[in-house]
Amino acid sequence: MRSDVDGGTRRDVLAPGGGEDVGAIGLGMFVKLTGADTGGAYSLFEYTAPPGLGGPPTHVHTREDELFVCTAGAVTVELGGERHVLTPGAALLTPRGVPHMFFNEGTVEARIIAVVSPPGLENYYRDLNALPPGPRDMTKVAEVMRKHGLSLVGPGTDGPDAARDEPAPPRAEQVVRRMCAAVDEHDFAGFGAFFAEDARYRFGSGAPVRGRAAIVAATAAAAAALPTARHRVEQVAEIGRQLFCRFVIEVETPRGAVEMPCVTVIELATGGTGEGFPEIVDYRVHMDVSPVLAN
Repeated sequence: MRSDVDGGTRRDVLAPGGGEDVGAIGLGMFVKLTGADTGGAYSLFEYTAPPGLGGPPTHVHTREDELFVCTAGAVTVELGGERHVLTPGAALLTPRGVPHMFFNEGTVEARIIAVVSPPGLENYYRDLNALPPGPRDMTKVAEVMRKHGLSLVGPGTDGPDAARDEPAPPRAEQVVRRMCAAVDEHDFAGFGAFFAEDARYRFGSGAPVRGRAAIVAATAAAAAALPTARHRVEQVAEIGRQLFCRFVIEVETPRGAVEMPCVTVIELATGGTGEGFPEIVDYRVHMDVSPVLAN
């Protein structure tokens, strides 16, 4: 469908999910309108966040204001230290200079329309999307952010809290949710990016799988056997270098939906990855598959 706008220019009417896809790490980002399309007035974006997935870490824009409008699901926005939950139709302005982040704590996909003024943020997303796949080299990410007037906020960054001594890695729970979202979206390379090159993976009492490539292949094979499976993270506890994760895997069967309880024990390396979180060196899955076998 096409429509006329001021000046006689004809534009495409873009459906949900339409536009230039510049997304990364499971988060959908679609450029609807650029500054060139709006005569330099604003840019327009659509963001989609699967359940349990967040946007970028807390960050600051120095050049533009963002207006978030939730169109589906629910989105939690942390803005200037305050927490806001947006449901469909709700809007929140995130002014330049104020630290913010957003994430989806719900069980269904969330969608946001973002109006950004002045325009230009589309160029940041394009440059970020052009970086090599796999674990992000945060030195290169920081260069892209500085180029476009953005910075991360918190210990260990070049943002307002950079003077603090101890770096703070991303929340363990958010990392686990991102891993689960990658599997649910069949982004197995993205899932494998969290593992060390020689990591070990073991399912129940089965023989261990060694190496990132083998882990990616094993995960893809398991997902092929249960193509409708979705993860629902319920708890993540961090003790030393280990994560204890409790979640449910929801599967559609001919007789209806069933849930498989699952516990994963994750051992982390001592060093950090490019994203500031240690790589996984050992991953053990303990799952009750009887609900599926019974169907």
